[in-house]
Amino acid sequence: MMENSFSPKISVVIPMYNTEKYIGECIGSVFAQTFQDFEIIVVDDCSTDNSCAIVENYIKNFGEKIRLIRSKKNFGGAAVPRNIAMKFARGEYIFFLDSDDMITKTAFEEIYSIAKNFDADVLDYEKVYRMNGKEISITSAILQPENFVTEPTLENLNFIERLNRFAMKRFHWGAGGQFIRRDFVIENELRFLDIISAEDLVFSLCMVCCAKKYVRVPNIFYVYRKHESSVTNRKTFTWETPLRNDWGLLVKGAEYLNKLLSKQEFFQLHPEGKILAVDVLLNLTLPWYISLFEQIPIQYLDEVIRDELKFSEDTTALTSFLFLRMNKLHLSLIKTQQEFQQFRQQIQK
Repeated sequence: MMENSFSPKISVVIPMYNTEKYIGECIGSVFAQTFQDFEIIVVDDCSTDNSCAIVENYIKNFGEKIRLIRSKKNFGGAAVPRNIAMKFARGEYIFFLDSDDMITKTAFEEIYSIAKNFDADVLDYEKVYRMNGKEISITSAILQPENFVTEPTLENLNFIERLNRFAMKRFHWGAGGQFIRRDFVIENELRFLDIISAEDLVFSLCMVCCAKKYVRVPNIFYVYRKHESSVTNRKTFTWETPLRNDWGLLVKGAEYLNKLLSKQEFFQLHPEGKILAVDVLLNLTLPWYISLFEQIPIQYLDEVIRDELKFSEDTTALTSFLFLRMNKLHLSLIKTQQEFQQFRQQIQK
């Protein structure tokens, strides 16, 4: 760990893997900021192209304002690289930026000022610039685009209400563009789960459940780039490994939420909120789970679902709750597959 000789206002966390086409523009958009009190931490996930060489050129020109950390193994996603970068971060706030995205020139000037005015734990946005080739448009960053805030707005402290609104997709799920007070991350021991899919979702849900000062802003400052080689577009799965390695979303997410929320005063007084948080996670990921389980041959369904619900700790009530929910899915899938097989038999006669 480097000595804390440099204490910037903002630590920009950039996970990187084979983005030589975009990483230069990404970093360039940070150095073009009107607010210059920042550091950049790039964590490379074993890139095989020229991404690292491009970052090293920036290091030659800007010194300690940018660091490159090379992972010794490929983690297959942004979760672990982000966790590594957060350990090295020295800023008052942490800003997550994906290596193929950019930010507007006044982004830090705008959001740091708002964060300080509210003493915010988390500052979140509702709209982004979307870049598709050379076309740029403004689009919603939340999945239920209605009733956008028109000024910086502090969320109330009713976490049950927040969870219900999260379930209605009224909060931003992605990590890119999240602006978070570093002490808040440390105090709550927040981290991204080491899973390939939806690690952003679990992290965002944790922030919504823990941040006493959660501020939503109307500012549009994040530029999301849509392209064919993005992580979202290149994920493919089969029901066998490596798919099995990714099923940890539900179990790891439920365990992590349960442990995290058990430390929060609100959820100690309202323990039903912990079950609600897990239920929100399950309902939001259920369509994805259904698409995975539908790939499993019917003779393996029972074994796989039981294996999926193995908890590493004594969380009996949580396990029972999840098993009941997944058993309902299990039965519906069996019925669906049996009906499909009967249909196939009929048309083959």
